[in-house]
Amino acid sequence: MSYHVKYLSLVCSLFLNTADLTFAFENGVYVWQRSWNTELRDSIKVVENCVSIFLVLGGNFSCEDGKIRFKKVDVNWDYFGEKANVVMVFRVSSDYSSLLGNENSWPEFSRYIADFITAGKQKVNIAGLQLDYDCPTSKLTDYSKFLGFIKRQFPDCKISITALPTWLDSNEFLNLAKETDYYVMQLYSFEPPKTINDEAEIFLKDNALSWIESADKIGRPFYIALPTYGYEIIFGADGRFIGFKAEHEPLIFKEKIQVRTVSTSPDEIISFLDGLKTKRLKKIRGVFWFRLPVESDEFNWDIKTFLSVLSGKIPNCGLKAYLDEKENGLLELYLENTGERNISSEVSFNVAWSGDAPYYDVIGGFRAQSIKNGIKIVGKAPKAGKKVLAAWFKNTRDNKSNLMVGAVDFIAGGGTTYLAE
Repeated sequence: MSYHVKYLSLVCSLFLNTADLTFAFENGVYVWQRSWNTELRDSIKVVENCVSIFLVLGGNFSCEDGKIRFKKVDVNWDYFGEKANVVMVFRVSSDYSSLLGNENSWPEFSRYIADFITAGKQKVNIAGLQLDYDCPTSKLTDYSKFLGFIKRQFPDCKISITALPTWLDSNEFLNLAKETDYYVMQLYSFEPPKTINDEAEIFLKDNALSWIESADKIGRPFYIALPTYGYEIIFGADGRFIGFKAEHEPLIFKEKIQVRTVSTSPDEIISFLDGLKTKRLKKIRGVFWFRLPVESDEFNWDIKTFLSVLSGKIPNCGLKAYLDEKENGLLELYLENTGERNISSEVSFNVAWSGDAPYYDVIGGFRAQSIKNGIKIVGKAPKAGKKVLAAWFKNTRDNKSNLMVGAVDFIAGGGTTYLAE
């Protein structure tokens, strides 16, 4: 294990001993990655003392030509410690609705799950089984019968489901909830904005509290699921919505596009959780976080942000730009994120000089704008704890310029324009 991982694990252990950890309720985290590489292993090690449950994606169920299709995730059980509690989660696509009421298909469904649980039990404690299925409200009766079957097939597992807030208005939801040991109320969603000027949010903070209070009145144990992730939303030159993505990929378009990043605010999440402390809720058990941060996840919180929120603290923000002098008059300009969170908006800072202008070039996706006796450098900040080379400067033979680097400022909005390839 790297020093970085060991250090964060120690910090996490201290959080558990000293902090008011998410209003004293249980914390779990979804491990939703399909690629079980070393960076995922490192993230699991960092948070293993901070959360009591890992909710691990085992695979996806779908329906094709009237038949069940199962896409398995190759989970590496060795990434977990011996005392890890794991809930196996199976994503069920919306097209499964055509088979939901067909009892003849249920045994095949359960066999896939049984094989997975048998393999996992050899390495970790399988603490439960969860279905992540956005069932149409009109089919909740069928879902209740199906879940009852699953419960009978796995009597030693705690059975849970993810639940949509819209189900709270259905009389059938109580019957569905009774088939579970607990359910997980999802407090996040994403409706793509029609234009670049429209509001876009992931955490549904305006309705979250009323949904929780309604769920509490039902009388069944439940958790809430809160987001940590974000999206990059893509608009055309006219500002109309084109698409969005949740992973970092090269953008290739035939025309000029505009890109806007929408992320989950840790400040809003902490404020919301602080508000829950004042409520007299009897059935809520804790928080399940979606999803575990890993190093390469461009649109998720940094692992430091996640740890800070788990401890009940607003993650700090820190950026600095500085010069590093090299040989032969070469100066390298770095931008470093010294804080505990990633920055979704672009940032800028000035580099001023006295005397003749030095030779210089901006690199790494940064841009330069001319100002009096200097330049303004604009671009994307590195992730928390990282630094990037933004530019280099070299004095002329007959003149040694005195360079001065200003403070880093945020650019409101975070939008970026990309030219066509």
